[in-house]
Amino acid sequence: MRRMIAASLVLLAIGVLRPELVTAQYADTPEPGQITFEQFRMLNRGMTEGQVLSKLGNPIARTTLTCNVETNKGPDGSTTTVVCPVLWTYAMPEGWTADLTFIAGRLAEFNNSKRP
Repeated sequence: MRRMIAASLVLLAIGVLRPELVTAQYADTPEPGQITFEQFRMLNRGMTEGQVLSKLGNPIARTTLTCNVETNKGPDGSTTTVVCPVLWTYAMPEGWTADLTFIAGRLAEFNNSKRP
């Protein structure tokens, strides 16, 4: 028990006196919403939101775009569907952003652009 307390105090002292030693292990971990060009290239149309989240993590922003109402007339009557695309935005290196558009939970379009 005394050894555990002593070890805990040593680790606490290291964290207070030399925080860079404690946080160094997280240096390669990107901030939420940050992705690399390599991660962007792994995207494919038709991927589900869950598949994208598992590869990229959470975006920095999610925006619901203007909804469209589609009415289809079939042999047994008409069907109305409301489609609300969702835009996910990620930050990339060197001022680039990635915009991913999902329709009905599937990746429909993705583009990257450089901010002016």
